[in-house]
Amino acid sequence: MANILITGGSRGIGAANVRRLAREGHRVCFVYKESIETAHSLTRVLQAEGCDVIGVQCDVRQSSQVQSVVETMQENWGGVDVLINGAGISWNGLLQDMLDAEWLDLFDTNVNGTFYCTRAVLPHMLAQQKGVIINISSIWGSHPGSCEVAYSATKGAVDAFTRSLAQEVAYSGIRVNAIAPGVVHTDMVEKLGEETNAVLHADMPMHRYANPEEIAGLISYLISDEASYITGQVITIAGGFVI
Repeated sequence: MANILITGGSRGIGAANVRRLAREGHRVCFVYKESIETAHSLTRVLQAEGCDVIGVQCDVRQSSQVQSVVETMQENWGGVDVLINGAGISWNGLLQDMLDAEWLDLFDTNVNGTFYCTRAVLPHMLAQQKGVIINISSIWGSHPGSCEVAYSATKGAVDAFTRSLAQEVAYSGIRVNAIAPGVVHTDMVEKLGEETNAVLHADMPMHRYANPEEIAGLISYLISDEASYITGQVITIAGGFVI
């Protein structure tokens, strides 16, 4: 059993991770920014099943809030053994139309949030000479995408962060990997609109999007001892959309 911190855990891929890992017997703390009722509902359902799970409101763009959550886990559970950096936002459109505030918010959430959370959990992992960090990236971090320039830039940064950190902490028994999903059926994708989704569906070799549960299954494997020799990898799970 591991003590797991999941960011962006109230919806989509994050919620699938919370459900999967809590039901596997891990102690799970997930953080969310705004989806209060959704988070409370998820917590109630899992606790009713006997799972050890809590949801905490936290803005990963604020390092002080992140540090507070990690310190609370340290006090109550003894520390964070596994971190899943899943909090993220998207932006779709022509780069020339993007506002300064939109660019900064994208990097604050997707890149700075990953940094703040990782920095906060590392002291405990280094002390116990063991830990797992999984970053949720995207295929757009390594493949070109029209109207995805800013989002791609943030995920490319996450990929580089993952590989470099993996080398830095491998000697301390800490594994760092990233998962790069293709198009996953989440609220984020629904915001693209019917026309864009129809085009994407037509381009899919499997003619469907991934389910969040399929991403959670890969994460369950990567945090297990069966994946103890895997680190520094950005693993694509895209149904053949990119090869």
